[in-house]
Amino acid sequence: MTALDERVVKLARFIKYWATRRCINNRAQGTLSSYTLILQVFYFLQNRTVPILPKFMEIELDSNDDRRLFITDSNDIYKKCGYLGQNNETITQLVFDFFRFYSDKQFQGGRKGATVDLYTNTVVDNTLGVLVMKCPITGKNVNPFTIRMWQSIYREFRRVNEYISQERPVSQICQKADLPPLEREAEVKRYHTLLLKQLVAHVNSMKPAPKATAALRWT
Repeated sequence: MTALDERVVKLARFIKYWATRRCINNRAQGTLSSYTLILQVFYFLQNRTVPILPKFMEIELDSNDDRRLFITDSNDIYKKCGYLGQNNETITQLVFDFFRFYSDKQFQGGRKGATVDLYTNTVVDNTLGVLVMKCPITGKNVNPFTIRMWQSIYREFRRVNEYISQERPVSQICQKADLPPLEREAEVKRYHTLLLKQLVAHVNSMKPAPKATAALRWT
């Protein structure tokens, strides 16, 4: 797939760079694997108004194997899919639209999630409350998430989309994070809790001391 159009590699490299800078490209930490990112790129490019990549079902080979097999020769794929090579979008347009696409509310998770099936080229709701990317070869979920983790990742996609709408520079979009999003959120929460405690202590220190009450005398 990556050999079919030079924009595929360029887009994938930028997305991986961004995800690495934002600490969300480490499956061992529960975030996005590199395979998940490339599948996100594939699905996005397969579903442009003029597709940049073919759908997997279009290039499937007949096979008795349990694993699906696909045409791999670029020339054969171009012959089979006549629309390839006709999309003229710039890499900048694709970057902007990639984040606009994956920041859509259908992917936010929570009560319901979204399953992206690369083989059938569909997005359907799921009850897991997270993004599920299904491998086109095995049909399996390639990157399980917890709901809290996925929603923190989704907020990173939404953040970029907001920054793009504000015309922020790439340096801000790809600003380096020191921690994964959930850990950053925990740090912010601890910081706010500490500030609140300090504020309460300061206010209490400014209160006047209560006056002593004179003792009553009985005659």
